[in-house]
Amino acid sequence: MAFPGAYFLYQQHQPPLPKDFLRPLTRKEAKELRKEHEALDAEYQSSNNATLALYRGWSELELTLSGLLYEVLHLPTKGSRLANVIYFSPTSLGARTTLVNDAVLQLIEEDEKGLGDLRPLWAEVFKQT
Repeated sequence: MAFPGAYFLYQQHQPPLPKDFLRPLTRKEAKELRKEHEALDAEYQSSNNATLALYRGWSELELTLSGLLYEVLHLPTKGSRLANVIYFSPTSLGARTTLVNDAVLQLIEEDEKGLGDLRPLWAEVFKQT
């Protein structure tokens, strides 16, 4: 036997198929099925496109925020991955955006004369993330 339950499955009685089950479809039935298939396919494509747009937007947001953190940190080594390590350490987007927000606000606070005008603009940008 292929597997232990094979004999049990073999012993189960299967009811016969209805007589009209295996008949060819009428033109009307085929047309209705085709129409239903096209509607389902269009719905699938729309859902798939929306999902891809969400993933694309999400990844752009994550990369932009990690890049902003890189700039805020003024890392001396060009191409350093330290900002990415810091940014992606928290496990939620909320924690990562808070981390970047805190870093930007600290930078603004440390250079209030030069960057103070950015505070209301940054507040608006952060609110949208």
